[in-house]
Amino acid sequence: MQSLSLVADAAFFSVNDQRTLLALAQTNENDEFGAPAPAAYKSHSDSIVEILEDEGKTEGQHSQLRKAEQIAKHNDKMLKNLLEKQISADTVDMKKNSAKAESEETVAEAKSDVEVTTKELKNSRDDRNITFTR
Repeated sequence: MQSLSLVADAAFFSVNDQRTLLALAQTNENDEFGAPAPAAYKSHSDSIVEILEDEGKTEGQHSQLRKAEQIAKHNDKMLKNLLEKQISADTVDMKKNSAKAESEETVAEAKSDVEVTTKELKNSRDDRNITFTR
């Protein structure tokens, strides 16, 4: 028993695992056939089975989370591309609207200039007529 305790210490087993190992060894010493009762195995193997089942569940959850993350990244990339295309289209529209507004302003100024020139021309003709008729 003492040798087994030294081996368990050297192997860096946890205190709980050391106790379990020593309990198994003591059961083995007391059993006339050299094997512990099946109940001894059962009580100690349940925790191992639970750990393995939990590990399987954890791997499944981790896999689902990785897949969800990949889908989210893909959706974010698609949204980014869509928004960039929309910004590009809006920029083109804004430039067209700006050019249209500038053209309309130029046309309005030209119309105003035509009106002023027409009035000046009419006034100029009226002044000539008045001058000549006097």
